[in-house]
Amino acid sequence: MTACTERRLVTADALRDCPVGTWISVDELFRQMQLLGRQFAVTFNAWGLYFSDPQYGALGHEGYGGFDVLQAR
Repeated sequence: MTACTERRLVTADALRDCPVGTWISVDELFRQMQLLGRQFAVTFNAWGLYFSDPQYGALGHEGYGGFDVLQAR
């Protein structure tokens, strides 16, 4: 896992970009983060993250380590 401090800074910057006094959905926040390039790494080794079984539930396969799977969770 990467340092929480860096992830929090990116998230705080993204929240500052949101309109004041208005609710937005989490999906809209994530879309905005991606459009503005506010990215952060959850881990540098997605193969180390898995559900239940490392061979069948790995998050390291191509396409499975994207924003929706790691950062948005």
